[in-house]
Amino acid sequence: MRTQNVIRTSGFRASLIALSCAVFVLIAVIATGIVSVHAQNLRQLDTPTPTAPADNPTPTLIPAPTLPPSDAFIPPYALTRYQGIPLGKTDDPAYPIGFPALGDPNAPLKITQVSSYSCLNCEIFFDYTIVNLLPAIRAGQVYFVFVPVLTNSKVLNPANATFIAFCALDQGLFWPIHDMLNNWQIRYGSDAANRDRLRLGAFKLGLNLDKLDACLYGKDVGARITAADDYVQKLGLKNVPAILINGTLQSKLPTLNELFGRVGTLDLNPPTPTPAATP
Repeated sequence: MRTQNVIRTSGFRASLIALSCAVFVLIAVIATGIVSVHAQNLRQLDTPTPTAPADNPTPTLIPAPTLPPSDAFIPPYALTRYQGIPLGKTDDPAYPIGFPALGDPNAPLKITQVSSYSCLNCEIFFDYTIVNLLPAIRAGQVYFVFVPVLTNSKVLNPANATFIAFCALDQGLFWPIHDMLNNWQIRYGSDAANRDRLRLGAFKLGLNLDKLDACLYGKDVGARITAADDYVQKLGLKNVPAILINGTLQSKLPTLNELFGRVGTLDLNPPTPTPAATP
C-alpha cells in the first residue's frame, strides 16, 4: 500500500514538472513572437515609405559635338586673293546653269576648268596655274569659269564639298570656300568632307548658316549638281581636270607658259608704284 502511494506521488511530480516545462516553452515562444513583431514595427518606422518613381523627364536634346576652331583651318589668302576681280556666275547658253566665274565675261581669253574636290591634280592645276593668271583676270584679259562636279571619287567623297560650294555661291562666297576646300584635300585627307568641319569652316568664312542649311536641304542645289554632271557627259569627259579654252576642249592640260602666251604681252607682275613724297 505504501509502495503504491510512493509511485503515485512520483508520477504526479513528474507530470507537474513536465507541465511546468511546457508552460515555460509556450511563454518563451509567445515572448519571442512579440519581440519579433516589435522589431519589425521598429524597422518599418525607421525605413521611409517608398514612393512611386517619378515620371522620366523629357530628354534634353544635346547638340552635335562641335569641332574646335583649329580643326577648320582657313587659308590666310582665302578672303584677299580675289580683291579687285569681278565675281559672279556665268550667263551664257554654253553652260546649262550659272557656274562660278572670275573676271570680265567679255575678256578675249575664256578658260573653263571642269574639276572635282576629290581630285588632287585639279587642286594643283588651279593653285599653280590659274592663280598665276589672277593678274590677267584682274586686268580684264582672262575670264575664268569653274565647274565643280562629282567625278573622281576614288579617294575622297566630293559630295559634301560640292554641295557646300554651290550653296556658298548663292551667298557670294564661293571663292573663299573653294580655296578652303582645295587646301583641305591635303591638310585633312579623307576627313576633308566631314560635315561638322565644313559647317565650321563656312561659319568662319562668314556664311549665314541658316541660309546654308536651307540651301543644302533644298532641291535646287541637287538640280545644279545634276546639271554639272550632265555637262560633263555632254563633253564626253572621262577624267578631270579638263580645260576648255574659248569653248574648245583641250586634249591635254595647258601649261602656264602656254596660257601666258595666249594672254599676250600683258605685264602680269607690274611694279609696285612708289608713293609720292609728302610735301
